[in-house]
Amino acid sequence: CVSELYHDTYFQGGDLGSTFTPDAVHCQLVCTFSPRCLMFSFLPASWPKENERFACFLKDSVTNILPKVTLPGVISGHSLKNCNNKIRVCLDKNFPGIDMIGTNYNVTSVTSVDQCKEDCTNDIHCQFFTYVTGSFHSAQLRNKCYFKYSGKGMPTKIRLLDNVVSGFSLKACGKSSLGCQRDLFQNTKFLGENITSVFAPDVITCQKICTFHPICLFFTFLTKDFKDLTKRNLCQMRTSTSGLPTVEIEKEDAISGFSLLTCKSSPSVCPLALHSDAAFLGSELIVQDVNGDKECQSLCTNNTRCQFFTYKSVPSACNQNKCKCHLRISSNGLPTGIQHEIGFTSGFSLRLCKINL
Repeated sequence: CVSELYHDTYFQGGDLGSTFTPDAVHCQLVCTFSPRCLMFSFLPASWPKENERFACFLKDSVTNILPKVTLPGVISGHSLKNCNNKIRVCLDKNFPGIDMIGTNYNVTSVTSVDQCKEDCTNDIHCQFFTYVTGSFHSAQLRNKCYFKYSGKGMPTKIRLLDNVVSGFSLKACGKSSLGCQRDLFQNTKFLGENITSVFAPDVITCQKICTFHPICLFFTFLTKDFKDLTKRNLCQMRTSTSGLPTVEIEKEDAISGFSLLTCKSSPSVCPLALHSDAAFLGSELIVQDVNGDKECQSLCTNNTRCQFFTYKSVPSACNQNKCKCHLRISSNGLPTGIQHEIGFTSGFSLRLCKINL
C-alpha cells in the first residue's frame, strides 16, 4: 500500500483513460474504484493549458511500475486498492472557485452552499452541483444552485470561476432523504432507457452493480434458467426521467429491482459470496495450484491486478489435494461471460471489502 502523493511527478504511459476531478485526492479515489487503475497523474489548477486543468489520468501496468518524469505542478500517486486502512469514499467537501461542468438540468434559488448540496443529494438524478454565491459578478445569477449529471458521474470539464462553490451529491454517504426500495420483483421485467448490460452471477450482485453505476436507477436480472441461452446471467441496467420503470411486464426467470444508492445506510460492496458450479470468463492473469476455493479467493485478493477467479475442483484440474485456481481480469472488473459447470467455484477479489463507505 503506497498512499503518498508525488509532487512535480508524472507517470509516463499505461493510460487507461481520463476524467476531470477537483483535486488529486479525488483523482486517487476515482483510481481506487476504477477496475484496472493502479496509478494516476493529476494536472492542477495552475496547469498552463486551460482545457487540461484538473485532468485525472488513470493508468495501469502489468509490472505495477511506470517510469516517472519530472513535470512541475503535476501530482501523481497509486490506487489505494491494496490498503488495509479504511478508505472513505464519502467525501463531504466543498470546492470553492471552481465550476464543475456537466449537463445542467435544473436551477433553483437557495441561500447557502449547504442547502444546494442537500437539494442535490435529495434529487434522484443530481450527481454534482455548482452554487453561485451572493458575491458573483452577475446579480441575476446569485444564490443559484445548478444540478448536474454526466454519463460517468464525473464532471466533463472543470474551470476556474470566482464566487462559485462546487461539490458532489452525498447519496453514497447515506444522507439522501429520498429513501429506497429494497424489494425484488420476481418474474418481472422493468423497462426504461437502456444504459448497458453486464454479466452477473446472481440478482444481489446485479443490484450492487446498478447501485454503484453512476446513472443506473433500476435493473432486470435474467437468471441462469432464462429461456434465451445468450441472455442468461445478464444484468440489464436502466434509467428514466421519473426514476421509475416506464413499464413493468411479466417475464419468466427475470427478477427486477432498484438501485440502493438512496438508502439511509451507505451502499456496501461486500459481502461477496462464492458461486458454486459457475465459471467466470475473462483474461487469464495466473493459473496456480491451491488448496480450496477460499485459498483461491485469497490469492486473487492479494494480487494487485486480479478482479475475479475460478477454482476448478474437478479431477482433470487437481493434483493430490490441490486444484487449479484461475485469476482473471476484464476491462470493467466483471466476467465477460458466465458458464455453469459442475465442480467449478467462482468469486470476486475481496480487496474492496476493506473500504469504508
